[in-house]
Amino acid sequence: EILDTRTPTGWKIKDMGWLSEFRVNERQVSKYNNGRIMLCGDAAHCHSPFGGQGMNTGIQDAINLVWKLAVTIKNNKGPDFPLLLSYHEERHPVGAKVLEQSGAMLRMMTYQTPVIKFMRSWVAPHLLKIGAVKKMQLSVTCEDAITYRNQSLGYTNGWWPIDRLWRSGDAFPDLEILKDDKQCSTYDYLNDCAGGALFVLGGASAENLPADFGGLPLQVIQIGDKEDPKGCFAKAVGLHPGGGYLLVRPDTHIAAVGTTLLPINAWLKKITQ
Repeated sequence: EILDTRTPTGWKIKDMGWLSEFRVNERQVSKYNNGRIMLCGDAAHCHSPFGGQGMNTGIQDAINLVWKLAVTIKNNKGPDFPLLLSYHEERHPVGAKVLEQSGAMLRMMTYQTPVIKFMRSWVAPHLLKIGAVKKMQLSVTCEDAITYRNQSLGYTNGWWPIDRLWRSGDAFPDLEILKDDKQCSTYDYLNDCAGGALFVLGGASAENLPADFGGLPLQVIQIGDKEDPKGCFAKAVGLHPGGGYLLVRPDTHIAAVGTTLLPINAWLKKITQ
């Protein structure tokens, strides 16, 4: 009956070959790092399947951890290395938020109070027709709006332009620019990166650039008027019109931004100490 009334398919369930009770597990470990043991994915958190965020969360855990492990090994550091400990600092709050959101969605879909039923059947469908609401809901589900700007690897102490939009710790912006005279996403420039990426924007000098990303490869990518004729990329990170530098972590979060190399070099020094 529910299938028939809630969907336009016209299907009806007449017989069940197998029926079982489903119980939701909502758990999260207190520490993602414990000495030489690091937990990610389902080993670190489990929650309701509502929202379909389990896979994205686990993959992002692993991507956040793996480059930090690589820098730790390259620099002969141990499990108490601050960069490695930042894995828990950045990812534990994300896991906690996913548990909270998936639990809220579960309650919204299963509670039978008159208010909840009205919200679920009438309010939610109309809200999701609004472009801005739909975009926000998609961003939350895909987890592409996660920011680490207030964590220890965030770098916001005075080198940021006043008109910044994206800042240290935010996910790398997905913007339309040109590559080989063809329209593409800014992410297309990261496809061949084996480590970090340093964008040299506008008229910034390409001399005396860092040699590596904490021991990992660092790809230098120059974006000028040809690739970004309207300056959209530079404006998005507050580096228009004078240009500057944007350092991107291997997990495609912004490391540092500056009109000079000073904040870039400071951030790279920080992750190896």
